[in-house]
Amino acid sequence: MLKNCRPHRVSIAVMLAMAISVFGMRAQNKPKPELITRREAKQLAYEVFKAWGATKLPKFGLELSPTSIYRGFYTVEATWENPKPGSGIVGHLIVDERTGDVWDPFSCKLFSYPGLERLQKRIRIRIGLTHRDYLILKRRPPC
Repeated sequence: MLKNCRPHRVSIAVMLAMAISVFGMRAQNKPKPELITRREAKQLAYEVFKAWGATKLPKFGLELSPTSIYRGFYTVEATWENPKPGSGIVGHLIVDERTGDVWDPFSCKLFSYPGLERLQKRIRIRIGLTHRDYLILKRRPPC
């Protein structure tokens, strides 16, 4: 009777090992979500400035920095034509290239507005970022 049990235990162990390797391979072969584009980063930042009412300023514009001091984030600067002496800078935002989260680089505040959330949802679908992936990739910026 023991002789019959041993092969059965071995076959169960082999089947279990095969199942684990198959599921493990599926998880490893899952395509990595794409990064958001520079254009999308500007669109996301625009939604934040729009929520602030800043896009109505004379000659409002956005510039994406060619380099960012925050690795993995796009840096976006908003400007306007200030008729008085003083700064024409409205503000700066950083956009996570993996998730599309938009942050204030000085206060480390994460922004959430209805228009921004709708755009983030569309972009995350386009890049293949599931909600589960988002929760894994979500991070605070290094500010």
